Amino acid sequence: ILETWSGATRTNYAADSGLSTQPFTDFRRNPTTGSLYCFAKHDGKFYRKKTGDTAWTELTRPTPVADSASEPTWLLTKDNAWLTIGCFAFDPQVPNRVWWPEGSGIWYSDLNETQTTYLLKLKTKGVEQLIGRHPRIATNGKIYIPVWDFGVFTFNPGEEGSYRLTKYPNTFLTCWAVDYCWDYPDRAVAVYADNQSVRNPLVAKTT
Repeated sequence: ILETWSGATRTNYAADSGLSTQPFTDFRRNPTTGSLYCFAKHDGKFYRKKTGDTAWTELTRPTPVADSASEPTWLLTKDNAWLTIGCFAFDPQVPNRVWWPEGSGIWYSDLNETQTTYLLKLKTKGVEQLIGRHPRIATNGKIYIPVWDFGVFTFNPGEEGSYRLTKYPNTFLTCWAVDYCWDYPDRAVAVYADNQSVRNPLVAKTT
């Protein structure tokens, strides 16, 4: 169920446009426009609802493209539409840009309020065979990608090349969540599950 509360007033968005039976994975407001709402559904569908709209608009996807020639182009031939879109995030440095992991790739798309399509651009070199979770894009543009089994990968804006594994942890860990410090965006805290431990404890580390 997708709903919001304002005081004692509840708005059930999931009842609009026949979406009440759909499983949702994430819901975000575009910080640039303020009136654009987007959320992703379990089977890879992507929807938008602007302020004043009475229905959700499904955004369709054309054939994806690579961000640069160095990207693994084999991912462009996969049908990612059936795969789950996990959590996604708007880029605080690039207006209307949204990032998400889908299947075995990291993608971004530049949106606006008049589009009925969204073009996937592949930006995944270095993590192309890993399963990403919730991306974080810091205020300086630095990208944090938590992944299953291998911790956190980062990418600095303006650099050529691939995502790099952070120095810690250098072991077999799944990162469940990562967040950065707003005033010091090169500092981040991550929560991990130790896949080598029978008890599978959660650990936290500042990077």
